[in-house]
Amino acid sequence: MIYQIPSDVTLKDGDYVAFEVTDEKGNVLANDNTENQTYANVTIQYCLEDGSQIPNTNSAEIPVPVGTKFDGSTHPVPLYGYTFVRADGLDQTVTSKGLNVTYYYAKQAEEHTHNWGKWESNGNGTHTCTCMTDNSHSKTANCVGGEATCTNKAVCEICLAAYGEINTSNHDYGEPVVTHSTCTTAGSKIYVCERNSSHSYSEALAIDADAHTWGEWTIETPASCVDAGQKVRTCINNEEHKETIEIPKKEHTYTAVKTAPTCTEKGYTTYTCECGTGYVGDYVEATGHTDANNDGICDACEKTLNKNCSDICHSESALAKFFYRVLLFFWKLFKINKTCSCGIAHY
Repeated sequence: MIYQIPSDVTLKDGDYVAFEVTDEKGNVLANDNTENQTYANVTIQYCLEDGSQIPNTNSAEIPVPVGTKFDGSTHPVPLYGYTFVRADGLDQTVTSKGLNVTYYYAKQAEEHTHNWGKWESNGNGTHTCTCMTDNSHSKTANCVGGEATCTNKAVCEICLAAYGEINTSNHDYGEPVVTHSTCTTAGSKIYVCERNSSHSYSEALAIDADAHTWGEWTIETPASCVDAGQKVRTCINNEEHKETIEIPKKEHTYTAVKTAPTCTEKGYTTYTCECGTGYVGDYVEATGHTDANNDGICDACEKTLNKNCSDICHSESALAKFFYRVLLFFWKLFKINKTCSCGIAHY
């Protein structure tokens, strides 16, 4: 090695020349006292985490000036398929006894297809499943799904364990228990949670002015066939609340008295109501005079009859009598009350 003094340096009497060789990190590799410097060996080893030596590697020794620090941060990563983990002995001062530096490596995991087991709850809102092929492989995730209620936590849809907090506002209210309003008091609706009967709330209902509790009807004025009546009922809740309705008039109750017809007057029926009103109806035709023995005197009223009547019924002609009998047949058939001019009824 040849050392050359820079050309721009001016030396004077009494000056002396010194040198120093360093690496890129400032470590002194040599100086003008190198020949008098004491050195010690730094022994470097490459081991697995269990302390065994990595196959195909040898330890190395590097002479380093005593009193200096060995950096050694530069190391092979990875090394023969092994992954660097840590180093012992770095950044320490080299003593006269030397220094041991050990680089530790871990075996790289072999790739394989995971055979994941069942998700198990961790009790903190997460769950973990472990590879059944290599139990050093596991994965953890947050619990999901389910619904928290006012009594229970949510149940994870994956690991089926309860997690999280109870939801104090998630109730299951059924149909309310209703107390109906009346004309004097307000009602209410009470909702009770079907999960926990101590969870409930109520809604007030306004007074219903039409919600009376009626008593029995009382007749104030009976109805007659002339005038309508009136009945009233009173609310049990408040006696000032009353309802009045009209009772319709009754039908007339008639008593019938019949008057029989006479030889000359019609018969009829007289209908009379207890209120004094009435009417006459059901007329029956007069019976007419009868003279069964043909003595010229009515059999009923004993009135002298006209024997010289010229009606066909009194004719002595055989043809007229035949024709009369034919007419008499049809009068009877059609119920025609035929009376002779003389006043005698023909049947």
